[in-house]
Amino acid sequence: MMTKLAFVILNYGTFEETKECISSIFKYIDVEEYKIVIVDNGSPDNSLGKLEDEYRKVEKVDIVPIKENIGFARGNNVGIRYANDNYDPKFVVVLNSDTEIFQNDFYYKVSEVYEKSHFGVLGPMMLTGNGRCDNSPWKPRTLEQMETQLKKMERDYKICNRMPYLLCRIKNKISEILTNKKDLFHSHGDFWKYQEDVELQGAFLVFSKDIFNYIEGFDSRTFLYYEEQLLCLAVKQANMKTVYVPQIAVYHKDGSSTKKIKKTKQKMLFLQECNIESLKVVVSEMKNSI
Repeated sequence: MMTKLAFVILNYGTFEETKECISSIFKYIDVEEYKIVIVDNGSPDNSLGKLEDEYRKVEKVDIVPIKENIGFARGNNVGIRYANDNYDPKFVVVLNSDTEIFQNDFYYKVSEVYEKSHFGVLGPMMLTGNGRCDNSPWKPRTLEQMETQLKKMERDYKICNRMPYLLCRIKNKISEILTNKKDLFHSHGDFWKYQEDVELQGAFLVFSKDIFNYIEGFDSRTFLYYEEQLLCLAVKQANMKTVYVPQIAVYHKDGSSTKKIKKTKQKMLFLQECNIESLKVVVSEMKNSI
């Protein structure tokens, strides 16, 4: 029997969120032919053991443990590869543990959009706890914008590396307020309209079977950040489409895994390093595509 959907959830110390995410799949996905693949990304707590106790006897759920945290892109790629090798699904849904489904016609809507667009990757509308729904899609930025942002991040990193932690946080906050965001950051598209060839929010993405003829999933050169931009570039290079579909909506609690990271100067610098290294990959790919 063909698997219609495979859900890939990356867990990093988020047992309760992952459990709620899975419960929403059980509740609202009304086709029988689906599987859930949980990849535990080297969780530092006992969430892997809890997940194994909770789902060991649940046929729909597989758990794939990783010994250490290998990052967002590579961790999700482990789940994508596992799903494709074992179940050959029509669609692979990569969703954060802090997202939930609440539409019971999800598969049929995805299938309908695919029949019309033959998309490579689909993104839904994101509804958040504070009432926002405009965090997707994003208009792709230019190479000049990305190079400007990279220079700023490298400069900020050098300054913060010499500062006490509290002063560095204050400096970053002031810099964020003063920065001309239209020059550096994303410009959002019309979130109520169907759109193609846009950057999609990475918390919930639907990959069609076809796209895996060209890519493995996310760009494995990144640990964290800019996965969406690189994915958009890769899909475009494969002559396929990214599509944003507001008729499909999900709930996003926003950032449960990154909130598990204790706020210290060392962690802050680590996240800045991830930002810089990922942005370098984006800039390189954008130059190669010219």
